[in-house]
Amino acid sequence: TVRGVCSRDPQRFIGIVDNVFKEGILAEYAGAVIDGITDHLSYRFGNLQPNDGWKPVEPMHDGHLLAVAVLKCLNRYPRLWAKGHSVARALTICCHILNEPEDTEWLLLFMTRLSTHEDPEELGQFIHTKDKKAVTDHDLGFIALNSVRGVLAEGAMVLATKLLEAGKPMPELLPPLLKRFSKD
Repeated sequence: TVRGVCSRDPQRFIGIVDNVFKEGILAEYAGAVIDGITDHLSYRFGNLQPNDGWKPVEPMHDGHLLAVAVLKCLNRYPRLWAKGHSVARALTICCHILNEPEDTEWLLLFMTRLSTHEDPEELGQFIHTKDKKAVTDHDLGFIALNSVRGVLAEGAMVLATKLLEAGKPMPELLPPLLKRFSKD
């Protein structure tokens, strides 16, 4: 798949996003490139376990540069924001990687923009109980944690923890964002 190939060699394919929009090709291809790069970064810097047989092209590229490239694509192409969950995953992995003030401000602006994303889709598709007859507390927790806002909340917590552990100042936008997620 496009996503799988991009996860193995993200630097080679990041430029495709520009071409997709310039040439009027289906935006789904650009989304697959961003998802692939997000997977790559998640394997290396997050807690996503690679599929069997996943092997990145050597030498692996700088994670900071890839994360910034993802943010630039999100800034340049608003159509990518249509897939909120993909954008939330990308922003969350960037929280694992970026810690310079100019990067975190940009990242937090994007997270704040997405923090008002609608509630998860129809609850019925998320029922995980054996009898599938009703939504349980476990199902509701699963839905909340894996929703767009739930994924973003994880990223905000990762960023806050990283900054506190490094003794760096908390960006102005981070406390209100954490407060918003705590009330969700």
